[in-house]
Amino acid sequence: MVPSFIEQAFPSSTLFFISLLSFIILILLITRKPPKNLPNPPPSPPKLPILGNLHQVGTLAHRSLQELSKKYGPIMLIHLGEIPTLVVSNARMAREVLKTHDAVFASRPLLKVANILTYNHHDLAFAPYGEQWRSLRKIANMHLLSSKRVVHTFNHLREEEVLFMVNKIEKDAAASPEGIVNMRNTFYKFTNDIICHMMTGKSFRKEGREEKLMHYVVDIIPLLGKFNPEDFFPSLKWVGRILGAKVRNEALKTFMAGDAMMTEVLNDRVEGRTEGDNDFLDTLLKLQKDEKQKKEFEIKDEHVKALCYQALAAGSEPLALSLEWTMIELLRHPRVLKKLQEEVRGIPAQNNLLTSEDVSKMTYLKAAMTESFRLHPPTPLLVPRESMDHCNIEGYDIPKGSRVFVNTYAMGRDPEVWDNPLEYRPERFVDNPFNYNSNTCEFFPFGGGRRVCPGMQLALLTMELALANLLWRFDWELPKGMKPEDVDMTEMPSLSLKRKEELELVPKPRQMAS
Repeated sequence: MVPSFIEQAFPSSTLFFISLLSFIILILLITRKPPKNLPNPPPSPPKLPILGNLHQVGTLAHRSLQELSKKYGPIMLIHLGEIPTLVVSNARMAREVLKTHDAVFASRPLLKVANILTYNHHDLAFAPYGEQWRSLRKIANMHLLSSKRVVHTFNHLREEEVLFMVNKIEKDAAASPEGIVNMRNTFYKFTNDIICHMMTGKSFRKEGREEKLMHYVVDIIPLLGKFNPEDFFPSLKWVGRILGAKVRNEALKTFMAGDAMMTEVLNDRVEGRTEGDNDFLDTLLKLQKDEKQKKEFEIKDEHVKALCYQALAAGSEPLALSLEWTMIELLRHPRVLKKLQEEVRGIPAQNNLLTSEDVSKMTYLKAAMTESFRLHPPTPLLVPRESMDHCNIEGYDIPKGSRVFVNTYAMGRDPEVWDNPLEYRPERFVDNPFNYNSNTCEFFPFGGGRRVCPGMQLALLTMELALANLLWRFDWELPKGMKPEDVDMTEMPSLSLKRKEELELVPKPRQMAS
C-alpha cells in the first residue's frame, strides 16, 4: 500500500518515486548515525527506518493523529521523516505548550513553501521567533489590529460589507432558476472584500482586482498544507530538492502572481495613484518613514507586502469556512436554527441591517459560533511550532528542535471533556460563555500564548455581524429534495478545515410584517 503522503505529492508517477525512495532509504540506512535516545520520551508508536511515522499520517492529518492519540495518549512523540514531532491532543497538554512553556515553543519551523510565500519569512504567522517577529507583532497589535481600530475604526466598514453581501445574496437568488446560491463563493468574496477594504481603504470590486486576490488566497492555503519532502529530510538536501520540486515550483508560480498584484497595490499608493486614510497600507507606509520607528525596527517593502498577504490569507479563508460550517450546522439542526432566528429577529433592524451594537446583545448567537469552532476549528492542527530548547512536560523529555502539532480538532471532540462531543449543541456555552483568551480553555481555535491569532477579535466581530444579518434577512432552506441528514460533511485535505462539497443553499427573503 502506497503511503497517502506519497500519493498526494506524486499521483501520476507513484512507482518511480517509490523506487527512488527505496534507494534513498537503503543509502540512509547504511550511512546515517543512530539517534540519541531521550531519558524519558513521550509515548510513541512504532516507526519505520527513515520514514518514521509518515506512513501513518493520511491526507487528513488531524484525524490520523487523533486516532493515534487514542492509543498512545494526549502527548506523544512521532517521527515525520527525520523530524521529532510532538503531538498534543487534549486541553491539559495544549495549555502546557501554549501557556506554561510558551517561551520554549514560541518559534516556527522553517518550512520551504512558507518561506517562498512569505518573502523569506518577513511575516507574522510563519516567521521564527526573534527580534523581527516581536517587532512585527508589536506593530500589528498597536497599529493595525488594536482593539480601538477593530471595534470602532473598522465598524462602519464591516457593516457596509455585510449589507453589500446580503443584498447580493438576494439578487443572486432571484436570478437563479431554483433560487440556489453558492454560499462558499459568497463567503469567500465577502471576507476577501473586507480584508481588501481594510488593507487599502476601498473596495476593489469595481476594478475586479479583488477577484484576482481571492484566487491568490484560494491557491495559497492548500500549498501551505501540502507534503514537501524538503521539510522532513533535512540531512538529504539534494534528495529533498528533487522530490520537492513540484510543490516548490507551484509555490513559486503562485508567489510571483501574488507578488505582482501586491507590488501594484503598493506602488499605486506610494506613487500617489491611490489615496489612503488609516488603512493598513497607509499606516504601514507612515511607520516606514517614521524616524523613531526606523531606530526601533526598519520596515521594508517586503514586510509591508508580507503583512498584507498575511491579512488576506489568514483573515479571509478561515473566516469564510467558519461561516460555511456554521450555516451547515444550522441547516442540519432546525431546532437550533429556529431558536437562533427568534433571538436575532427579536431586535428591530434599522435600514434593513442589524448593527454591531444590536449583535453585541445576542448570547445564543455567540454560543452557536463557539459550538461551531469546537467541532470545526478553522485550522485543526494550528500552525506548527518548534521548540527552541529542551523541555520537560509532565515528566516527559521533549528535545530541542522538535516540531509541535496542537490538535485542537481532537480537543473539541474529547469525550472526557464534552458530553456527546459529536452533537452540535450551542446550549453548552449559553450559561458558560467561552473566553478565547482564558488560561483554562478546553480548545484553541485561534491558538494561544505569544502566537495567538492577532486578528481573533476582528474575526469574531465580523462573523457574528454577518451571521446575525443572514438570519435576520432570510429564511434558509436546503436545495429541493435534500434533507438535513443528506448533507455530506466529508472534509478535504488542506491547512484549513474545508468541506469537500461546496455549500449551496436557498435563501428566501423574509416576509416582514406590515
